[in-house]
Amino acid sequence: MKQKYLNGGFVSSALWVSYTPKVSGVTVGNVFSFGKPSHGLHVGLATASSFEEQTAEWPLIIMLGYRLDISKKLSLLAEYTNAEAAIEEGFNGLFSIGLRFRGESISWELGGIRPLERTGDFLFAPLLKATFLID
Repeated sequence: MKQKYLNGGFVSSALWVSYTPKVSGVTVGNVFSFGKPSHGLHVGLATASSFEEQTAEWPLIIMLGYRLDISKKLSLLAEYTNAEAAIEEGFNGLFSIGLRFRGESISWELGGIRPLERTGDFLFAPLLKATFLID
């Protein structure tokens, strides 16, 4: 779930939360978008925890991305994601790239996610995401 709470001319921001059933985990974050709606940079900070494993630590997750509208209904997206603890351990993070197909109240993203480390013949894990706008 994502809720935009700031919609300025050059800066926008939204708070988001997700639940991952397989690990019984929750992720909470905030994303800031800079630039025009048709193209711009976004920076996000998040944290995550599992309901199954009770730990006091909520790791910092860092995201940096870019959106470029190719047409009125199609955008190109690219994003880098990593966790602060993973950076300290030498993990180079994840890179994702994809296309967003936009309608009036729904958008679909189709793309791939790839670790930025040597993965042999592995190129991308598929990514499919749908977003519904509720007025």
